[in-house]
Amino acid sequence: MLSEKRKKELLFPHEEVRKFQEDLILDIDQTIKNKNKLIVSAPTGLGKTVSALAPALNQSLKENLVIWFLTNRHTQHKLAVDTLKLIQDQFNLKFNCVDLLGKRWMCGQAVKELFSQEFNEFCKTLTEKNECEFLNRVKAKNKLTVEAQGFLERLSQKGVLHNEE
Repeated sequence: MLSEKRKKELLFPHEEVRKFQEDLILDIDQTIKNKNKLIVSAPTGLGKTVSALAPALNQSLKENLVIWFLTNRHTQHKLAVDTLKLIQDQFNLKFNCVDLLGKRWMCGQAVKELFSQEFNEFCKTLTEKNECEFLNRVKAKNKLTVEAQGFLERLSQKGVLHNEE
């Protein structure tokens, strides 16, 4: 069983380590440290998300690395961000998380009902005509606006946030 000290070292935020989870955490930790590759196939509920994120974040903070975490479902994606929030809060850490979804889901326009192809055409038309109010507030002549720079600075102080936040 992972000792309290080892759980803290690995940034594992939960009280209990599930059956088989300890092996997974240690395997992932060693894989990251050795810069190897690991493919994991495990059942739902084992705790794969936290088992991967905790040791990855630990190593990332030590070596100033970037972690890419990809999911194919919004619910899995939310779980990953919630896990990072939990780790950040429990261990009083400062790090940032960029929470990206598909472009249509992050768009400020009323486009959620559009199908992908319809959205792509809509976005392309607005962008080419320089008529997207949201993009225009972010970029001017291919540079970030002063407003966008200030916003990014404020965001960097907040730590882990969901896309909606």
